[in-house]
Amino acid sequence: MASFLQQGLYGLLPSNARAYLESRLADKGLPIDKGYDENFLSSWDLDYLREKGREKLKKGTISSGLGYVDWGIPESDVLNMVKNKPEAMLESFTNTPFRMATLLGNSAMKIENGNLYVTDSYNINSTKTRERFKKLMNNGEYLKADKLIAKFDTLEQETIRAYAEQKLDAKSDKVKINLGKIKDLLR
Repeated sequence: MASFLQQGLYGLLPSNARAYLESRLADKGLPIDKGYDENFLSSWDLDYLREKGREKLKKGTISSGLGYVDWGIPESDVLNMVKNKPEAMLESFTNTPFRMATLLGNSAMKIENGNLYVTDSYNINSTKTRERFKKLMNNGEYLKADKLIAKFDTLEQETIRAYAEQKLDAKSDKVKINLGKIKDLLR
């Protein structure tokens, strides 16, 4: 069943943007199921992932999962692009590898009942600044925490705060995308 947030105009947003927004709303206490499956993705994103799964199956490398190397974008480049918000927004709409890098990052793959799955836990990656901010906030050092992130633009500040506030739930944050039957992927 599709999330209520996937309906209407909201459903036109790229999957990485929707996942980030839903995660933030859930961290703020809204009752949103943050689990993602193949129905969360656009058809072109799912086709792209299926092709990556097909490549991994043919090479016999599904145990290495999917990661930034597979997306063709180094993780450091993704982080730099995300800091440049206009570029990141444009890339979210036009660049499938970028969407997958910011939605899945490094993810696992597994075979279950003859199907190939991409699995992950949706979360915001750690950085030194994000860790330091979280520690300051947890210690009640709010002024120091605000000073630490003052040099960043508003959206980066929000991402840092999101990292500190994220509530990782082993059940609801799970990504489990069925890429299809192995026999069909290998055709």
